[in-house]
Amino acid sequence: MVFNFDDFEVQLANGLKGGEGDALVRSFSDDLNAVKKITLRPGSYLGLHTHEGTSEIALVLDGKGEVLEDGRHKPLRQGDVVYCPEGHAHSIRNTSDADLLLFCVIPEQKAER
Repeated sequence: MVFNFDDFEVQLANGLKGGEGDALVRSFSDDLNAVKKITLRPGSYLGLHTHEGTSEIALVLDGKGEVLEDGRHKPLRQGDVVYCPEGHAHSIRNTSDADLLLFCVIPEQKAER
């Protein structure tokens, strides 16, 4: 399957996952995965959340920020990948004056498979 995120409607999410500030989200999902392109505006962040029953992979397409994972802050820049396995918590913050652009994949993990 091939798609272009520009073909999907942009959803404005204020305080995504309990964070602060604005995020622009374009997403596709089916029974197996959720795929998202998220733009975090300067100073915005995704709130700290734990992945239960799933994991998340986020690729930094553009911009700079930081991730809080398992209690530690780590810098992020273009090309970095954040992997948050099931049962772990993370938050992503835009620490720059420009947008932080993320490509995220959230696979559905079901015990019966």
